[in-house]
Amino acid sequence: MEDYVRQGGTLIVGCRSGYKDIHGHCVMLPQPGLLSDLTGTDIREYTFVSPAEEETFCRWGEHTFRTPVFNDVLGQKEASPGADDFQVLAAYENSYYAGGAAITGHRFGKGRCIHVGCTFTRELVRELFAYTGILEPFSDTVALPSAVELVVRESGTGQTGAGQTLILLNYSDTAQVCEVKKPSRSLLSGRCLEGELILPPYGVEVLQ
Repeated sequence: MEDYVRQGGTLIVGCRSGYKDIHGHCVMLPQPGLLSDLTGTDIREYTFVSPAEEETFCRWGEHTFRTPVFNDVLGQKEASPGADDFQVLAAYENSYYAGGAAITGHRFGKGRCIHVGCTFTRELVRELFAYTGILEPFSDTVALPSAVELVVRESGTGQTGAGQTLILLNYSDTAQVCEVKKPSRSLLSGRCLEGELILPPYGVEVLQ
């Protein structure tokens, strides 16, 4: 993982990460243990959120997210780089650790590690994907309705990118309107497609 991030990758880790080794044994290190160099964090407090307690939340920019089940309160590791390499992205809004860091970002080599101290929820994962730019990575190539799945295969060379083949799958029983934003060749019909594309019920299209 260190090599991946050092070379420019983005790693996202959640609460309770890094405190066990590959054999499932707890390490005798401050949490997040084996990941602390990557995350740049020091977990100063952590707690289980009982169903009997009030719900807990964190605030990231203009948005508030639930932080159920378990929460790590994150601090900056003393030996980590300066403030320019460490950033608090979200803070807890309530409970006794209100104001503590819930999500942090840390530069490591050419990449970065995002440490999420709270439990992942659907809404929070969507925000993370938007923040890292992977929520809709092919939005400049195709625009798809929610009923259509996009599957990507890497091989050969294609007009959509470095060897990318895009497979569009309509899982609904109604026709779906898609938009092909870049000229692409249909591997099913051989035609060059651009603009509106109608996928029939349970239809498939393969673009390159």
